Amino acid sequence: MEEKEILKKLISNKKNRKDYFYLLVDKIKKRLYVIAYSRLQNKSDTEDVIQETLFEIYKHINKLKDHEKFNSWITSILINKCNYIYKKNRKCIYLEENEIDTYYTSQNQINNINLINDKLDFYSLINCLPIEDRTLIAMFYSEEYTSKEISEILNINESTIRSRLKRSREKIKNYIKRSE
Repeated sequence: MEEKEILKKLISNKKNRKDYFYLLVDKIKKRLYVIAYSRLQNKSDTEDVIQETLFEIYKHINKLKDHEKFNSWITSILINKCNYIYKKNRKCIYLEENEIDTYYTSQNQINNINLINDKLDFYSLINCLPIEDRTLIAMFYSEEYTSKEISEILNINESTIRSRLKRSREKIKNYIKRSE
C-alpha cells in the first residue's frame, strides 16, 4: 500500500487507526532516521527525537489539512525537535566506544580516523560540515527532497538552499582531498 493511501485511511478510519499508523511508520522511519542522525550525530538522541516526532504525528494527524504536504509537515516537526535536542546538548561531550581510546587526540585526528575506518561513508563525509549544512545534504541526497521542498520545510529562500548545497559539496570535496 502506498504512503498516500495509508495516510488517507489513517485519517478517515477511526477503528483501525493504530494499524494504519504502524504501516505509515514503516514507510517513513528510514527517512526520519537519516535526517535526524545527520543533525544530531548521536544514535540515542536520534531514536528519542524520532519517538517524539511519531507521537506528535499521531496526536495531530487530523489537523493536517493538505495531505500532499505530509512529508514537509513531518520533516518540519522532526527538525524542530532535533534543534531543541541539539541546543540542549550543545555543551555535552559524547564519546563513542571507538573514540574513548582516542579521547586525547585532536578532533581533526578523530575525524580522519573515523573517515578512514568508515571508508568515506555518508555520515563521515557530512561530519565536516556545520550542522545546518549536514541537514541540507541529508535531505537533498539521502531523502531526495528538491531544493524547493527543503526551502518550504526550513523556511529558507530556495536560492540560499542551492548556494549552501553548492558550498557544502565543495567543503566535502576539499575534506576528501585533505584526507587522502
